[in-house]
Amino acid sequence: YISGVSGESELGILEDAMGRVNYGVKLLDKKGILGGVRLGQRYHYGWEMYPLTMDDLSKLSFAPESGYEKPAFLRGNLHIEDTPKDTFIRLDGFTKGFVTVNGFNIGRYFNPAGPQKTLYVPAPLLKQGDNEIVVFESDSYAVPTVQFVDTPVLW
Repeated sequence: YISGVSGESELGILEDAMGRVNYGVKLLDKKGILGGVRLGQRYHYGWEMYPLTMDDLSKLSFAPESGYEKPAFLRGNLHIEDTPKDTFIRLDGFTKGFVTVNGFNIGRYFNPAGPQKTLYVPAPLLKQGDNEIVVFESDSYAVPTVQFVDTPVLW
């Protein structure tokens, strides 16, 4: 029962797979909803689960530039005049998600937890001219800007 809702309702849950055990007896660390989900005092079963592979991001709708409090994709460009060099990307205004540069997944970030504050962007992934930066934010962001720096910040 959901207060104030009558008739049929649909509940969508976005679950991420961050944090895996990769050693010892829990090596087969399964992800997903492995049983029922309790909503109020009632358990619900029979979930339809499907992966979001994030292979082709070209057909996405991107979020606005102001603060947003739900999962969102944001897109921007890094314009490079000279020969690209190795760099690091900082996402201080973001909370948790992943970043792609020119369609290549750079990695995931979780700013409150750390330990790193930057993700490595190797020069061969960059090109002269415009480079597409896509950020998937699963929680919320305050400032939708990224910063490129020449040294890593590891906490």
